[in-house]
Amino acid sequence: MIFLVVSKLSKLTFPVVLFSACIYIGKESSGFNAIWFNAVTTGMPFIMLLVAILLSLKFNHSRYAILSILIGIIYAFSQGYIPTFNSDYLLAGYTLVTINLFVLSFCQDRSLFTIHGLYKIMAIGLQLIFVWAFITNYSELFAQFIFADFLTLPFMNKSQFGNPDFLLVTFFVVLLGHASISIKINSSIQATFFGCQLALLLILSEIPVPNMNSIVAAAGFFLIILSIVMNLYDMAYMDDLTKLPSRRHLNQSLMSLGNNFVIAMLDIDHFKKFNDTHGHDIGDEVLKMVAMKIGGVTGGGNPFRYGGEEFTVIFPGKSLEEVEFHLNTLRDSIEQYTMVVRGTKRSKKDDKPAKKDRVVRSKSDPSNKKLSVTISIGYASRSDDYTTPEQVIKAADEALYRAKGNGRNCISI
Repeated sequence: MIFLVVSKLSKLTFPVVLFSACIYIGKESSGFNAIWFNAVTTGMPFIMLLVAILLSLKFNHSRYAILSILIGIIYAFSQGYIPTFNSDYLLAGYTLVTINLFVLSFCQDRSLFTIHGLYKIMAIGLQLIFVWAFITNYSELFAQFIFADFLTLPFMNKSQFGNPDFLLVTFFVVLLGHASISIKINSSIQATFFGCQLALLLILSEIPVPNMNSIVAAAGFFLIILSIVMNLYDMAYMDDLTKLPSRRHLNQSLMSLGNNFVIAMLDIDHFKKFNDTHGHDIGDEVLKMVAMKIGGVTGGGNPFRYGGEEFTVIFPGKSLEEVEFHLNTLRDSIEQYTMVVRGTKRSKKDDKPAKKDRVVRSKSDPSNKKLSVTISIGYASRSDDYTTPEQVIKAADEALYRAKGNGRNCISI
């Protein structure tokens, strides 16, 4: 539980630490006027922007592509690369960008070159056209609404668009939304958007330090690139359904084992029966529940999804006697966990389950049944007979079949 909380908070604290470091570096290097340094800090945002856009398009991350483009446009405005418009238009545009990025973070990733990608771009464009028309015809009403003086920041330079208090409030609300949602659902995408919105706030603040906006913009693009790379890592080494490390990750881990370790093979009993009787949707829920329990295994075990309904747990530096208790504890926790199957049309208020029960809804099985899941476990350690991890896995797999033959829901060496 503590590890999960730390994991969630680390996704938010990383952008905060990153931009704090940017501010520190910017201030410390303010007196450094070397030509090469200024050239690097000026050119780096554009290089990072290009890399972020290319990676986003290559791997169909349309949200990150749009995010990168919008940050690039705002950075270009802040540096004077694009001619500045009327302050009313700028303030409205920046506010719209902030709100749209928040909405965009919840959209599904589709290629920009599909109808869905074009819809996203058209939606933002139509909003900008509407705001332009509104400000042009009702400038006084707009000014009274959006230039209200109720919030200021000591580091905010107001020369660009008068009193941007409405924009600040929008930023703070959006940042709070990204942060709370990221913590609740442990979303790296929300954390990335949180960091990029923070970058936009710093860019628009125009902190009076040379090259500050360039450093912050480059850091914002770095966050996007890092998120894409981490997503690619998860696709390669994490199982999408169970959220456990995959077979490929297991193979990598086996290469780093020492001379003392235990490997356990786990299999869900009668899993085919769950699929045939209740449907594959319930089978997936069974897999996720078992994976959740295996993910919390004690004794220093590292869990993996081996394939199908089979899982693997590696205990580095442990003996057979040391892991027996932890494997039995895991087996008991799964046996005692009850799943309640209900139809999708059934009211959630009907027949409230006990707190320890997990409710899953099935289109193929509308019944109201309680399911109990059990697992069988076979485990083996490195010895004179089994000197390689592959041999230990084979021995653990043979022990697993013995556990199945002994009536299932048990462990075997």
